[in-house]
Amino acid sequence: MGEPVDVSAYVPDIDQPAETTRTQSTLEEWSTSGPIGQAVATSVRDTVAAAPAIDQQARDFVAAQPGGAQIIEQVDTALTEFFTTPPPDLLSR
Repeated sequence: MGEPVDVSAYVPDIDQPAETTRTQSTLEEWSTSGPIGQAVATSVRDTVAAAPAIDQQARDFVAAQPGGAQIIEQVDTALTEFFTTPPPDLLSR
């Protein structure tokens, strides 16, 4: 049921190391800007850390429903098609 897809081949204009550094810097700024910034930075970090588990929980829930496995298969197929044949305007950015 669904395998991770490396999107870097389909969205080649993203400089992952630079974006990672920029994101970490932004989160660090927020963390030291006061209680609200700290709360936002913590929330972002927690959400990113929890995303894989949430994805699995959602997949497990859908798979347990009548017809759920077919829905997951259709979604996975649509995503695979999107990432193997992305819309032309995505590649032109």
